[in-house]
Amino acid sequence: MGEEAAVAEVLALEIVTPHGTLRPRLRLPPRPMRLAELAASFMGFSDHIVRLAVAAEEKQGKRVTCAAGCGACCRQLVPLSPPEAWMVADVVAALRPEERAGVLDRFADARAAIEAARLDELFAAGRATAEEVTLASAFYFQAGKACPFLVDESCSIHATRPSICREYLVTSPAERCADLFQIGKPAVDRISVGVRLSEGLSRLAAKLLDRPMEVVPLVQALDWADRHREEGALRWPPRLLIEGLVAALSEKPEAPSDRVNQKVEPGS
Repeated sequence: MGEEAAVAEVLALEIVTPHGTLRPRLRLPPRPMRLAELAASFMGFSDHIVRLAVAAEEKQGKRVTCAAGCGACCRQLVPLSPPEAWMVADVVAALRPEERAGVLDRFADARAAIEAARLDELFAAGRATAEEVTLASAFYFQAGKACPFLVDESCSIHATRPSICREYLVTSPAERCADLFQIGKPAVDRISVGVRLSEGLSRLAAKLLDRPMEVVPLVQALDWADRHREEGALRWPPRLLIEGLVAALSEKPEAPSDRVNQKVEPGS
């Protein structure tokens, strides 16, 4: 008889959120993983975290007002963790050639908008304050440039979209989203998920790569991933990555005043 196939190891995880505890069981991949693969494998957990948060809001009589065809949130300077930037690069690389060409054209158009507003100079400095990032986001939103993946006001990579896109849900009237950064206008009421997958991924990447926590604007993800392709190709044992991410998700978030030196590095 031949050797029996090895039984895949299953990890029992526990992810505590303000709205409940998730106890998923995850089958370990048989080979070392890249950080992009780790991010992709946890997108479903992000959905579960969001569902818990939405259920908590509904118990208070609120409801999500986001609907198909509303792409206001897709015109923001979407912040990604480094693993998700590599994940986005993987998603683009896997597209059909004709679809990929259109996406790359839209990425180039969005980068041009950043450069025209001189926002690239702010990010290129390497360390922007929280206030500067917010201001840059406002300028970008006012430029009206849609996410490169937005087609006919719908996400063309909905199943593989980053975690921040999954978490961005509002309970305020939909029309307020168009005035998101207007002075004197009411802010939107966002669902508070409590635990953000992107922050956990950023913490883990910073520890593994021995570098500061980074935020990568989605429209610069491809350039960033290309410049950091050697790090993006690194692989680690699945157990180390998964347990490390769960531990990072349980860390207490830093206060806003302590986060002003997060490194924000888009492409050139």
